Amino acid sequence: LRLLNAYLAGVADCDETYNYWEAVCVLAAPHPVRRPLQTWEYAPEFALRSWAYVLPYSTIARFVGDGAFLAVRLCCVALPFALAEASLERGAHA
Repeated sequence: LRLLNAYLAGVADCDETYNYWEAVCVLAAPHPVRRPLQTWEYAPEFALRSWAYVLPYSTIARFVGDGAFLAVRLCCVALPFALAEASLERGAHA
């Protein structure tokens, strides 16, 4: 159910999603001339967000290519939550 929801549902919080996604694209961009712009939250002057959070996502995005958004959403967000929920469900009924 979690994986299906991640695949079919729209973006619930576009501000947070695209602020993080832009940073993923900055790290995953293979060509420095066509790199996306860095958002101000990650700029050294402000440093409100850590690059460490988006680094694993950018690694996956670099290997996947065009379907990176969906791959990151399914593999890095929905799958771990689905596995955790299944584990908790098994523990609750044991």
